[in-house]
Amino acid sequence: RLLDELDALSLREKTLVVFTTDNGPEVPADLADCPGGLRCFSVGDPGPHRGRKRSLYEGGTHVPFIASMPSTIRSDVFSAGAFSSADWLPTVVAMAGVNITEQEAEGMLGQDVSALLLQGDPRVDGGVSTYHLARPPHRAMMFEYRWSPRGYAPCQDVSPRWAIRDWLPGSDLKLLANDDGSRTELFNLSAE
Repeated sequence: RLLDELDALSLREKTLVVFTTDNGPEVPADLADCPGGLRCFSVGDPGPHRGRKRSLYEGGTHVPFIASMPSTIRSDVFSAGAFSSADWLPTVVAMAGVNITEQEAEGMLGQDVSALLLQGDPRVDGGVSTYHLARPPHRAMMFEYRWSPRGYAPCQDVSPRWAIRDWLPGSDLKLLANDDGSRTELFNLSAE
């Protein structure tokens, strides 16, 4: 209905529409009893990734998104590159052509990754021409899970409390650890 209304208002071509989520799927309903006796219902599957909602493993942080803006974003662009929710603000600012100072740009947690949405190197997959984009060089991104799992539905594959993901060229490392050093895990996501 939203897209139909944008079409009716002749706004669809220049409106950025995004469908995404903030975390991986909930634990399966048969494993989850929520607070207050309510039942939790799982929607989604983390695919090959370990972890789910309330986990800093890839299944809890690696989520898909679809972005559409017909006048700007081609429908045949696909990216497996990493894109953080923190990247939305600087990306939309750049796509809108807003000039900001270097100090304002440095104050943003993410970076402009509009190239992931707008361009790429053509390749052929199964006879279908697509575009596959790698993430541009980026500073490391830190994730922190601050909430106690007590009082929430159980989390499968409980991860350490914080993680750092390195997106430097040629590297795809993710370090997970607890504040007290009780658990430290290092993953090469390209190899796993």
